[in-house]
Amino acid sequence: MTHNQIEISCDRSGTPNPNKSPLKTVTSRKLDCPFIIYARKYVKSTTWTLKVKNPEHSHDSTKNIMAHPAFRKLNEKETSQIAQMSESLLISRQIQGQLCSQRESDRPAILQDIYNQVKKIKKGKLQGRRLIDAPIDTLKVENFVWSSARDSEGHITSLFFTHPLAIKLLHGFPHLILMDFIYKNNKYKMPLFHIVGFRSTNKTLSRAFCLMKNEAEHSYTWALKQYIEKVLNNTNLVPPPVIVIDRDLALKSSLKKLLPDSKVMLCIWHINKDLSSHCMKGFISQVMYSSTEKSFKDNWKKLQKQIKNPEVLQYLENTWLPLKEYYVTAWTNHNCHLVVGSTSRVEGAHTMVKLWLQASTGTLLEVVRTLHMAFRKQFIEIINRISKEMIVHVKNFPPHICALNGKVLPSSVAFEFAYWFSRAKRISEDIGEDLFQRPMAEITPILQHFQDVLTGKVPFDQIPKSEEDDQYYEDPPECKNICGRP
Repeated sequence: MTHNQIEISCDRSGTPNPNKSPLKTVTSRKLDCPFIIYARKYVKSTTWTLKVKNPEHSHDSTKNIMAHPAFRKLNEKETSQIAQMSESLLISRQIQGQLCSQRESDRPAILQDIYNQVKKIKKGKLQGRRLIDAPIDTLKVENFVWSSARDSEGHITSLFFTHPLAIKLLHGFPHLILMDFIYKNNKYKMPLFHIVGFRSTNKTLSRAFCLMKNEAEHSYTWALKQYIEKVLNNTNLVPPPVIVIDRDLALKSSLKKLLPDSKVMLCIWHINKDLSSHCMKGFISQVMYSSTEKSFKDNWKKLQKQIKNPEVLQYLENTWLPLKEYYVTAWTNHNCHLVVGSTSRVEGAHTMVKLWLQASTGTLLEVVRTLHMAFRKQFIEIINRISKEMIVHVKNFPPHICALNGKVLPSSVAFEFAYWFSRAKRISEDIGEDLFQRPMAEITPILQHFQDVLTGKVPFDQIPKSEEDDQYYEDPPECKNICGRP
């Protein structure tokens, strides 16, 4: 080659892309401007020569140079900052605000520039991989427990995953889980099945996630099978005694088939919300919180007399009456539900997850990476809370309950039950009498120790400790690599 040549043209040259959709308005800077200059440098020469091929523009000059992307170009420092802030899950307008406050130039980057740069960064993270393979690779690298299902074309139709530390924490408190969905969390509109539990410290904990194609029974069945095989069977855990769900008949049917020994309860809050739109909430509450089957029948008869609209009565009889065993206190009190009768814990966990996801346009890779960070956050909070409570003593409980300080975490469910049990001895209340008469050992092994202590059979300083009780006075779990970047 005898020379180097560069073509300099107007950024409004070229032909705009054709409008593929007649219903969509498409704009373009391209006006097929003919202006063009050739810059040429011969090999043996040290200078460049310019040749103006066409000096004319087909448009007027721009009044503000901000209209041209070349004048808003991000420098190397700003590109690096955008990458760091994007990694920290800041959204584009937050990134723009940070750059505007730091940029020395009077030509700040507009929001579209940030969008384009973030998109470029996300594409670079794929590292040449197919978009459907990237989330699987991330789960493998981070040692997640996972499983996927694909259709005949290789597209992911379901993706189950959970963190190994979530499984370890499940050993400490496996008594109850809650299930619900998160919607609008990804660009493919795949609902996110969220399995939630909680610790003895009363802290909500995400157990597992599953991106599903739909909410059909076969999708639930696949997700539950993965939870049973990957989590319960591989770790020798028994199925949870109680599972709380919304009124989802497909999920209820799958649970009945795959976890027949688990007692399913329906969320009281969602039932109240549904029923309050059909009749007075007070009447419904009397029926739902009936403590015995006899009182339920009496309250139901009263409700039938109160409701004048036959359509409402028919709705209750056809929709909710057949499911009374799943939400009426007379039946649910036979379950070890630890006073959890609604999926409000799941709703709270949903809020946390949505704050991390931020948008409903993310790819599966972005969803997986974001949920990995959410997992790490909750682990750090749980470990921090356990560590703090190991050196904290409660002072505002009765003296005989305060004697449990140093033996049980103050916020533990067992501590609360011990306090309620104590109140049941001193105060004649319906809930107190019911709790006092109930065999405490049905709830957890350690509550039997509290019963013996509070009835004077065992001195306070002789509360035994067993492996089953570890969740109440356990050391913080190992936190190696929790703070590592995804």
